[in-house]
Amino acid sequence: MPKISVIIPLYNKENYILNTLKSVLNQTFKDFEIIIIDDGSTDASVQKISIYKDKFTLLRQKNQGVSVARNLGIENSKSDLIAFLDADDVWEVNHLEELYHLTIKFSQASMYCSRYTIIYNKNLITKAFYNYLSDNYEGYIHDFFYSSMKNRVAIPSCVLIKKVVFDEVGNFNETLNNGEDLELWIKIALKKKVVMTNKYTVKYFLNTKINLSKIPIAQKRIPNFDQFCVEEQSNSSLKKFLDVYRLEYGLNLKRISKTVEANKLFGQIDYKNLSVKSKILIFLPSLILKILFYCKQILKRNGIDLSIN
Repeated sequence: MPKISVIIPLYNKENYILNTLKSVLNQTFKDFEIIIIDDGSTDASVQKISIYKDKFTLLRQKNQGVSVARNLGIENSKSDLIAFLDADDVWEVNHLEELYHLTIKFSQASMYCSRYTIIYNKNLITKAFYNYLSDNYEGYIHDFFYSSMKNRVAIPSCVLIKKVVFDEVGNFNETLNNGEDLELWIKIALKKKVVMTNKYTVKYFLNTKINLSKIPIAQKRIPNFDQFCVEEQSNSSLKKFLDVYRLEYGLNLKRISKTVEANKLFGQIDYKNLSVKSKILIFLPSLILKILFYCKQILKRNGIDLSIN
């Protein structure tokens, strides 16, 4: 039985999947299986990786979204440890080795996270920043939500999770098509210990996420943060973390004139957690928000990632 199952959901990533797969095959740690779930791709994604078909297990389904794809991978995995990799991200050669060593050194944890670099474009690469965690820190994350306020501690391509955790907290929410990973990481962090390495072993291609995020905001099914209402009453970091996402989702809904849905999210925010800038944004008309949104997307592609808070 392999020690790690690597799960790669794949949907129309023909320009990226080959580099992604090669980054797994080049790992210094070799005791793993690769499960690729083709989520109904209509391009040449599967054909691009066919030269390595003996190196991975391919599962195919009609297009049902990344949550269903990842859950299918978990269901068919043979290992006690699950690693995820988006089909447009890349691992450094020591990624799995570093994370596996963490499972031995910090055996009481349930989720292990690598650090990652953010690729805005070929000329601009930055390291993810985590509140209160120095570059050389390795160990337990004592305040997961506070550390994730700027860049998230956990993104799919950087986590290694004990398979038993999914039996305890559940799999990815298949009713969502946006924020499904965010919801699951919150559930895990509230109940389990999380560890981070001091190595940057993931290349997170933000430019492809922006270009490939084609789901209109009106069709996005986002997490219901009400499920965490009890926990956030006693956890100020979680409350502030959730309020940032309520603000983000609310502003996006307002810019397409979904004011009822937006106001529901705004009404759940503790305004003490917002900057003056954020409070002003809430009261701007939808047309202005729409213009600001497109300006922000242009700036983001060029490495200027303006926080809404």
